[in-house]
Amino acid sequence: MSKLARSFDPLRSLVRPPLCGLAILLLLPLSPVGRVALSQTTHTPWQHLTQSQLTAVWWQWALGVQVSQSPLFDQTGVNAYNGQPYSDLLFLGGTFIVTQAQNGDVLGQATRSIAIRRGTALFFPLLNGEWDNVGFTPHLGGTTPSTGVLGVPGLRAIVEAAEDNATGLYAMLRPTDASFQQNIGPVVNLAYPRLKSSPFSYVLPRTDNVYQFSGINASGTVAPAAGDGYFSYVPGTLTPGYYKLEFGGIQLNSNGQGNTFTEAMTYRITVLP
Repeated sequence: MSKLARSFDPLRSLVRPPLCGLAILLLLPLSPVGRVALSQTTHTPWQHLTQSQLTAVWWQWALGVQVSQSPLFDQTGVNAYNGQPYSDLLFLGGTFIVTQAQNGDVLGQATRSIAIRRGTALFFPLLNGEWDNVGFTPHLGGTTPSTGVLGVPGLRAIVEAAEDNATGLYAMLRPTDASFQQNIGPVVNLAYPRLKSSPFSYVLPRTDNVYQFSGINASGTVAPAAGDGYFSYVPGTLTPGYYKLEFGGIQLNSNGQGNTFTEAMTYRITVLP
């Protein structure tokens, strides 16, 4: 979530979008599943996608929910199921509610509690970013600069440069007691491959969307967009019980002025029978 990858501005204080527009950095992780596709015991639409394709769906979800209903603006987990596109795969993410230190560094931190049905898989980023031409396109709230809009290679280059600055990544899952305080099993360190999306489009709600939250009066269909980041995955094989999922990382030089963005997320997960 930094401006180099065009954060959508809970990093307002972190970075002002330059002429090239507003991008978004979020956080997610992914575990060792097939690079070609994520597989479960039964097939649903998401299982026919590659992990990289699934990151584009994640962005469509993240940007397509109104701020007042968004799981990414929610600190408790109460909105976790809003806008979810699949019944047996739950998207998780970081937070756009951030605090800024005196030196300009930014922290995004939240503890959320969710309950999932047995068989539900989880897909989420530790750190990730998206870039598009919203700030370039007059009818989407921007003014076209003399350099013109960026094509997919230009969009991809910007978001890739931001993700090159990611460090301190982690994603850990541990079984706990019902209070989520006492570990009752070993910690599982999840894998978090770096995934680059194919070009994609998404739809901003007419009102109360993330760009409007950042002061840019944009809405409607946005295309093309490019995403990049570090994602993790938990298959739908967790047995009923209680689990703590922790993930995050640090984005160096997140605003082009040497400041960092740190994400530190905790999910308290109840797996129902």
